[in-house]
Amino acid sequence: MAKILVVDDSKADRTLVEGLLTRTGAHEVIQAGNGVEALSRMQSAFPDLVLTDLHMPQMTGIELVRALRFDHPEIPVILMTGQGSEEVAAESLKAGAASYIPKRRMSEHLLEIVQQVLCTAQGQQSRAHLMHYMDGTKTRFRIPNDLRVIRLAVDLSLNMLRSMRLADETERLRVGIGLREALENACFRGNLEMDQTGGNSGTREVLISERRHQRPFCDRWINFEIQIDRQSARFIISDEGPGFDVQQMMTNADESIDPRYRGLVLMHSVMDHVEFNETGNQVTLIKHCASTDEEMIYSEDPEPAGT
Repeated sequence: MAKILVVDDSKADRTLVEGLLTRTGAHEVIQAGNGVEALSRMQSAFPDLVLTDLHMPQMTGIELVRALRFDHPEIPVILMTGQGSEEVAAESLKAGAASYIPKRRMSEHLLEIVQQVLCTAQGQQSRAHLMHYMDGTKTRFRIPNDLRVIRLAVDLSLNMLRSMRLADETERLRVGIGLREALENACFRGNLEMDQTGGNSGTREVLISERRHQRPFCDRWINFEIQIDRQSARFIISDEGPGFDVQQMMTNADESIDPRYRGLVLMHSVMDHVEFNETGNQVTLIKHCASTDEEMIYSEDPEPAGT
């Protein structure tokens, strides 16, 4: 059972979020009314994840993200954004938040996003010390339209990233979230062509299940290439669907914080370079090694086994 700290100055909103998180019995929720109280609770509660509002007295959501990244880089933070918070949310993602969710979409997407971040964080925290010593690698996969396999691919990528200096564990987690969004985008919006599909989540799940076994959808694969060395990581993800209008897709992502474009927002916030091909069915994501100063501040050489 995951322990989640919910931070919001509105008691009604905290109660709503707690109800959504605990109805499945998979999460334990503790509450804090502002950022200062949240930092105090961290000393004894040791949550697996923090879910915080942006606009709060005493300490804003952005300030809390920065404080948690400094003191607890291993604990991911998800932002709850209100109407008109697009620019602030983007700033918070750059400050180190793992993901975000608009408050108006809580009932639809909260559990999904929380589970996504928790799965990525838990996989990242179990990596072997050996990966610190990897000098370079290049790997290619053809992945089916299966979330379980996508999660394994993300876990492997994060394992490989331990050979790089990416400032801290928070940054590795954020890269993992961005990768997972890109791979799921290739699966659902690319190969299964779910972009224009409406309806509730139950209807969508049924349609996804059907399309995974129908032609032409079932014949399509996700191509995933990983290139990592001590200087940078390059991820090339392509699907076999019809592609997208890249310019229109980027315009929509810039003008909205709609969950449909969360992947694009996260990719651009986390990665140093994001480039789509002309047809929109391939994206190249590049993350560079941290600078020397960041490396000294955030990273330490792993101790050899047995010391």
